[in-house]
Amino acid sequence: MTVTKTNTNSLTNALDPPPEPGPDLPPPSRPLPGTPKPGDPPAQPPPGDPPPSEPKPGSPGPIRPQSVATLLLLLVLLPAMALAQPAEYAIDDNEILEAVEADLRFDDAIAADSVDVTVDVGVVTLSGTASTLFAKRRAVRLVASLKGVRAVVDRAEVRPSGRSDEQIFADVQAALRDDPVADDRQIHVTVGLGRVTLEGAVDSYPEQRLAETAVAGVRGVTEIDNRITIDAKTIRSDEEIRPEILRRFELNPYLAEGLIGVQVKDGVVTLSGAVGSVNEKDIASILCWVAGVRRVDGSKLEIQWWLDRERRRDKFTVLRNDVQLQRAVQDAMLYDPRVRGAKVEVRVLQAAVSLLGNVSSLAAKRAAEHDAENTLGVRRVNNYLKVKVSDWPGDPAVTQRAQHALARDSHLADFELRAASHFGKVYLRGEVNTQFEKERAEVVVANVPGALDVVNRITADARWQPKPDEAIEEDAARRLHWSPLLDADQITMTVDDGVVTLQGTVDSWQERKTAGRQVYQAGARRVINELDVRSRQ
Repeated sequence: MTVTKTNTNSLTNALDPPPEPGPDLPPPSRPLPGTPKPGDPPAQPPPGDPPPSEPKPGSPGPIRPQSVATLLLLLVLLPAMALAQPAEYAIDDNEILEAVEADLRFDDAIAADSVDVTVDVGVVTLSGTASTLFAKRRAVRLVASLKGVRAVVDRAEVRPSGRSDEQIFADVQAALRDDPVADDRQIHVTVGLGRVTLEGAVDSYPEQRLAETAVAGVRGVTEIDNRITIDAKTIRSDEEIRPEILRRFELNPYLAEGLIGVQVKDGVVTLSGAVGSVNEKDIASILCWVAGVRRVDGSKLEIQWWLDRERRRDKFTVLRNDVQLQRAVQDAMLYDPRVRGAKVEVRVLQAAVSLLGNVSSLAAKRAAEHDAENTLGVRRVNNYLKVKVSDWPGDPAVTQRAQHALARDSHLADFELRAASHFGKVYLRGEVNTQFEKERAEVVVANVPGALDVVNRITADARWQPKPDEAIEEDAARRLHWSPLLDADQITMTVDDGVVTLQGTVDSWQERKTAGRQVYQAGARRVINELDVRSRQ
């Protein structure tokens, strides 16, 4: 990995960075072309032009670029919305606004008071400030997952951290070095005013995204310009590419059956049809990046959550046998560069998947489990994989790297957290404010080379705020309603002294996890998740 640094005052913008997936939520939508990025200097008039003057009383004010961008987006969306959305499924902008505000406020990673929200015909605009780039992207992903949201316009700026470019550069370099995928690639880094530019070449689109993900959590990074190119060594015909994309759609639990049209011409994939949310639109585009694809155009996909929900339910009625599930899980791992090449044995019994064998890192072990959970038809995953490191660095080196990883993370650097490795098992201790920060620490350390396991003994100081059971039930029901992934009619809920019990049957592992998370964020003291994932029995 080659790294360079410059102290220029500004960076040249290239293409917008690719969307970044989160642990449980799909990736965010891209910003609108032509809109200014956070940190860009204000536009200046050309030399010789007179300075701008104040408008005369009674005359219209200047047209702002942001207003023009939003207007153009609405002009594109309005005709399709008017024709496609039945009146009974129409959602009022005020309802969407309240749902967005509530979700932002319940999320521990986002400072909701600093984020301004407007909604216009289903288009949500976020402005104001975010404490970190991670929080900014998380807010976009959260809004993009809500029912009725047609598009997300991201104009929030990341507050400067006060760190120098030299400090940020050193931490970005360390983050890429510690990442098990990015470390093997030639990635060049440039830093200026907190904005990071990544350049180089990788073999696949997932590798491009993973490199950006490794950098996005570094303290002080305000923006990433991902110029990493995909060096596609495989040349394939359109006739080979299209069936592979359709199979990936078929096996993905987020996408409904038969709603997305796929056309491939000269390696360029064009999508049409409907999806249930902005996040699902991005997921569909990401799944198209198979070997031989040069470009993906998802602009013709429409957001039709009502149609998507019905068709997704139809999709889950076709339950696969264990042999088909085994092959599907194996196929999913072939697309994941963290797992690809590892000797993972997949066993399936009555839709319960067991993973056995050896992987080279704890990140790969967790990625394999995530890939299995995200395979359509899987109701349970037993992860028996063992982490085997050929050149294990020893406990002192693992401890030091884990401590450095915690110290450079944008959400954990201000806490006195301690990491100690004992025969490769890293024990985490200390105190944080929220459950999100506790879970974040575990994710960060899991990526440390040489970490074989993580025992999280960090305590979260956030105490449960007493809330009437009726209010918890009302807020939880509303949150379940706003998720296009869930059908609230399949879920029953009881609340007793802040403890919420969920029962019923859902169609996928993702729905089960989403339901539990939504109820917890509605103010539950504890969630007992007894939801069953549908199986053949």
